[in-house]
Amino acid sequence: MIKSNDTIEQLSYSNEMELYNFSALDALNANIAVINSDGLIIKVNTAWKNFGRNNGANIFATEEGANYFDVCKISACSTNDLAIEAFNGIKEVIDREAEEFYLEYPCNSPTKKRCFYMRAKRIETHLDLILIEHNDITHFKEAEKKLNKTENALVKTVSSHNKTLDSSVDVICSTNEKGDFVHINASSFKTLGYYPKELIGKNFLDFIVTEDREKTLASFLGIKNGVSVTLFENRFHHKNGSVVHVFWSAKWDKKNKTVHCIGRDETLKKNLQKAVLVERQRFMDLYEQSPSCMGILKGPNHVYEVANPLYLKLIGKTNVIGKSVKEVLPELESQGIFQFLDDVYNTGVTFSANEMLIKFDHNGDGNLVETYLNFIYQAHRDSAGEIDGILFFGNDVTEQVLTRKQIEKSEKKYRQIVETAQEGIWMIDDDNKTTFVNSKMAEILGYTTQEMIGKDIFFFMSDKVKVKAVELMKIQKEKYFNHFIFKFISKSGSVVWTTISANPLYNEDNKYIGAMAMVMDITERKRNEEQLEIQNAELIKAHLELDRFVYSVSHDLRSPLTSVLGLISFIEEETKEQDTREHAQMIRNSVNRLDEFIKNILSYSRNNRVNLNIEPIAIDETILTIVNGLKNSPQAQEIDFIFEFAEAQPFFSDQLRLNTILENLISNAIKHHKKEEVYRFIKVNTFFKDEKLHITIEDNGVGIDEEYHDKIFDMFYRVSSDTDGTGIGLYIVKDSIKNIQGSIELKSQKGVGTIFTIIIKNLK
Repeated sequence: MIKSNDTIEQLSYSNEMELYNFSALDALNANIAVINSDGLIIKVNTAWKNFGRNNGANIFATEEGANYFDVCKISACSTNDLAIEAFNGIKEVIDREAEEFYLEYPCNSPTKKRCFYMRAKRIETHLDLILIEHNDITHFKEAEKKLNKTENALVKTVSSHNKTLDSSVDVICSTNEKGDFVHINASSFKTLGYYPKELIGKNFLDFIVTEDREKTLASFLGIKNGVSVTLFENRFHHKNGSVVHVFWSAKWDKKNKTVHCIGRDETLKKNLQKAVLVERQRFMDLYEQSPSCMGILKGPNHVYEVANPLYLKLIGKTNVIGKSVKEVLPELESQGIFQFLDDVYNTGVTFSANEMLIKFDHNGDGNLVETYLNFIYQAHRDSAGEIDGILFFGNDVTEQVLTRKQIEKSEKKYRQIVETAQEGIWMIDDDNKTTFVNSKMAEILGYTTQEMIGKDIFFFMSDKVKVKAVELMKIQKEKYFNHFIFKFISKSGSVVWTTISANPLYNEDNKYIGAMAMVMDITERKRNEEQLEIQNAELIKAHLELDRFVYSVSHDLRSPLTSVLGLISFIEEETKEQDTREHAQMIRNSVNRLDEFIKNILSYSRNNRVNLNIEPIAIDETILTIVNGLKNSPQAQEIDFIFEFAEAQPFFSDQLRLNTILENLISNAIKHHKKEEVYRFIKVNTFFKDEKLHITIEDNGVGIDEEYHDKIFDMFYRVSSDTDGTGIGLYIVKDSIKNIQGSIELKSQKGVGTIFTIIIKNLK
């Protein structure tokens, strides 16, 4: 009985449900009810109502406004497990623990057994509504039972059929119209390496060799168009990676849209066929490409049955098959060749010859070409063992024979050259024993050639020299070419000096087998060199003594010159006579010139005696110090000194020699200025390039004529006798620059000026 508050709630829901159109539910055959989360039935369709009225089923006795859960609970109290399962399943859907609940259950009428299903599913709206569906599936279940019986019978039939198919040695299969395997018997494992289950559903084209896919697909399309194939060959990839040759017959089942195929593994047969072809090809290759002439002559007339290309090339003919040797090569009769052929054919005894001279008339013009052959004539026998022809094999050895003769001729010339050579030739084996010497070598040591053959090379050396020789032989075996001076002892006991050019010798396995040396007697030259060394030593000694003498004399001369200059100064201060003053000045000039000469001699001597002293040098400071010391002289007056210095950087050289170079060049620039010039200048410029110091000293003085440019650095050379100077200054400059690894360049034009460029290596 429905309570009043339930009625109100029902009316409330009814109002809300007016928002939805339930007319569609009435059109369905399924029995459908809509409930809320509390189990209250909101709506049922016509099928639900009719079934409940006509069958009296409890589960359909509820209509709109009733609580569906109450029916489930009442049924559960009567120990109905299906009611409990239905209640719990619907709750899971309401609680969102499941998307859907499905249950099949019996629902028998008084006269018939029936089966229904129930489905519960959430309706996704703002209201928590659940759709309950019941439907009769009795006919479906009965059909399912019949189908199961039919399937079981079919399975038995198919199983029996499959056993028959699996016993076949051929591959029996079927594919759908796409080419996917639908069925395949057990022979697939033996033939292709795959079990049937590995192939079912796979496309047959995936297992075919790439080169065969196009023709296989074309045949497959033809089969589908009704063309029956009784023999078709293609290649499959075996599971182990090998290739399987398969011959197929196939037919299209139009009704089932299936291709039925039977395939036989013909790999062994194909391989045997291929092997036969390979062997045949090998024989043909051997025959056609053999480095030897080959052929067969048949019958007593020796008719050509076979002749390979190399033989045809040898005789200079082409169309010989079916012709006799006499027809093709008549020139051989006079050379006795036909007699050899007859003897082999009649007796069966093989004939062979080495380097036999045969003359061929290649062009048939009587011009015979000499050819040397190694050849064999051997009897050819038929299946009964009777001689029916001749096998011939030959090699053209003309080139080898002619080459050997040329070598023999060359060897004769070589021996003549060796014996007449002006150098000794000496060959040894790997035990250092002499294997060959020419006459000159024997002459150098005073032996005969027979006396030297077989002797150890150490036999011809002193004990002291043997030690050095042992080391040289070790180097020799390591593939080094040696050129050295060596000392031997002659048969008379005298020392023989020689120059030796030696080469190691190796066999084809790159194993050391000895050496060959070219030996020249330099005993006389060695004596002359020793005498020259003695003379050079004496000359060096004399040079050093002279250098010390020059230094000593030059140094000692400066003291009296200083005294003379002092006396001249005293005279100039005391006298008032002009003539006396002029004479004193002349004496002073001469003394100064002599003093400058002595200083230059000392500089030259010091440059040759004193070792380099490499130290850091301040270039700018050095130049300024030298200029300041020179510009106070009377000659330097009114000369403008210009400096352009590079940015300072570390530079190492010899300070003493650098000072000597700069003092000479700058003082020369001062000395050779033009007094009448309005503006006189000396410009000193420095810069670094490629880690070298560049110094240029430029002036606008008298300049130097180009014809003297190559001479001004010579010792004691002066451009003019009118100029002051000793002619040794620039020689000292060049010598000093050479000692500190530098160079000097000159650019000068007479009447215009001079530029000296010095380039000095940084010796850090």
